[in-house]
Amino acid sequence: MRWCVMGARARVGAICARAGMRRSRAPAPIVGRAVVLGDDVNTDIIIAGKHCRVSDPVELGRRIFEGTELEGRIKGGEVVIAGRNMGMGSSREQAPLALKAAGVRAVVAESFGRIFFRNAINIGLPVMRAPGLRKNVREGQRVSLDVGRGALKNLDTGEVIKGELLPPILMEILIDGGLVPHIRKRISTTKDVKRGARGGGGPDLSSSLPQRRRRAGRRGAADARCAGARKSA
Repeated sequence: MRWCVMGARARVGAICARAGMRRSRAPAPIVGRAVVLGDDVNTDIIIAGKHCRVSDPVELGRRIFEGTELEGRIKGGEVVIAGRNMGMGSSREQAPLALKAAGVRAVVAESFGRIFFRNAINIGLPVMRAPGLRKNVREGQRVSLDVGRGALKNLDTGEVIKGELLPPILMEILIDGGLVPHIRKRISTTKDVKRGARGGGGPDLSSSLPQRRRRAGRRGAADARCAGARKSA
């Protein structure tokens, strides 16, 4: 019995390893042209409230910074460099979604509005905090963001700016493309682990509770008959 359990655990461990559950991953570096913004860029500036009922992300991307002095600065393929309180204001998820749909590859700021930061992770938009960032990057310079190392490199000057690493769980969500794809992957991985455990003689975890109870009852009745036969012998 002990060897069966150990074998099942080994198979589960192999499945987990193949699914990446035990090995940390890191996204590929993101390269783009820097668009430098100031402090306190709130979500109303990023996408006006009148557009928040738009369900098409492409249409949201077309409306980014509409009616502000920042309108037209995002062409696609940029890394946004911002100051303090990037994404402050309302909690609308449409703000980071509009940035991503417009072609923004990542946002690096000295600090973020807390809800904007998490919304960006949830929709798969890379973000990183880097205090003192704007002193080292100018508009139009090419930059490379390595979220896994917590570093932004100015490709024109060669200077590397250190930022804050994401917690492992947020990194996993970001690598999987956002919260919804991450949850789907976790559910799929859990099903694979259960199938692996069943293949090693473990319990059929996918069966319903009544089915497992009936099987347990039949095994119990068979054990009782065997015990009675031994006594009578």
